[in-house]
Amino acid sequence: PMSVQGSFFEEAEIKRYAPVSVPQTEVTQIRQLDLVADLLRQAKRPVLWLGNGIRHAGFVPQLADFLARIEVPSLVTWAMIDALDPHHPMNFGRAGVYGQRSANFVLQNADLLITIGTRMPLQQVGYDISELARTAKIVVVDIDEIELAKYAQRYDVSICADAGEFMRGLIATLGRQAASPEWLASCNDFRSRYPIIGPEHNDIGDFINSYRFMERLNRHFHEDQVVCTDAGTALLSGHQVLQMKPGQMLFTSLGLGEMGYGLPAAIGAAFGRGRKEVLCLNCDGGMMMNLQELQTIVHHRLPVKIIIFNNDGYLMIKHTQNAMFHGRRYGVDQRSGVSCPDFSKLAAAFGIKALQINVWDDVDPVLTQLQQYQGPVICEVRMHPDQMMLPKLSLAMRADGSLVSPPLEDLSPLLPRAELERNMLIGMHEKSRQLKP
Repeated sequence: PMSVQGSFFEEAEIKRYAPVSVPQTEVTQIRQLDLVADLLRQAKRPVLWLGNGIRHAGFVPQLADFLARIEVPSLVTWAMIDALDPHHPMNFGRAGVYGQRSANFVLQNADLLITIGTRMPLQQVGYDISELARTAKIVVVDIDEIELAKYAQRYDVSICADAGEFMRGLIATLGRQAASPEWLASCNDFRSRYPIIGPEHNDIGDFINSYRFMERLNRHFHEDQVVCTDAGTALLSGHQVLQMKPGQMLFTSLGLGEMGYGLPAAIGAAFGRGRKEVLCLNCDGGMMMNLQELQTIVHHRLPVKIIIFNNDGYLMIKHTQNAMFHGRRYGVDQRSGVSCPDFSKLAAAFGIKALQINVWDDVDPVLTQLQQYQGPVICEVRMHPDQMMLPKLSLAMRADGSLVSPPLEDLSPLLPRAELERNMLIGMHEKSRQLKP
């Protein structure tokens, strides 16, 4: 109300937020270091899961040296994709509900899982915590006691500590340690037999599959490439396929995964880089959340380059409605009440250069033009309006027709049961035996 807006007050009486300082845990106070070191020495199939707390702890510059001393197969969370060279011999990828198939096999076959600086969100650990690395002892390191309490019933060792301090302490306590050649060979076998791009990513008709497109996009990155993504297609295919090298950065809104994040995030990143170039991966639905910010880019002459995946609306919601409502759709595409503009005409209205990729012959020439152009660009990529996001942990059907949520290793499209059983060194889960690929 205007009476409130126009009132006077004493500044000294304003209640202010008083941040609570996070206590730093000294290495000598981490009493469980000897226990963790013993567990690593005894483990036959150890795995490290590296989370963003390592970045917050300022330990990323020491991460490669850490893995040179403790040579254990490691997985990275989506927030850590750009923190460890994808070609590092101990980097075995990204596991989870939308995980890389090989990474999920590494995770689920572990007999010791040590997670460092990750809050273990549902999209990472799956829908049933008891099925996560089900025969493994789990050690969780997190600076937040509340996160440690979340799945306390599943954890064997919980350590409340700064990630960097823990990792320095582990090196000092353990010295050098390497996983067995047999375990490393199994992990490398998973990786070679299940590459990131598989048959599930074949194009449908003339449409370009977003996962295969991301693989090609890797080749066009600058040495200091910064990429931010919106939700949906850009997030899922981007964070599964993009291979970020040292000096490059990939980020998104992982906590919420909301549409409309990508464009304003790219603007913030451009300002944060001193008005340097930023690549924004977006979708037609996400772009419609805040189109007005295109004028912010034009006004400030920011070199933000936007790739828009045109899939006729809201792809992820289409899949949800297909799965839960037998294909009955509402408010997700042009036929059900939602449409998007011609983005090339929209770019012209804002005075932004427009490009289009409709077929594979367009990809390399247009991406080269996109990366060479000095200034803002909108590049539209035409993809199938119903493309599946795979592999994924999905509901699957038993032989009797009932539905079940499989364990993390059993991603859709389901593998033949005999193949899955060969891959599971710990034995195939009973639920998986009941499923029909």
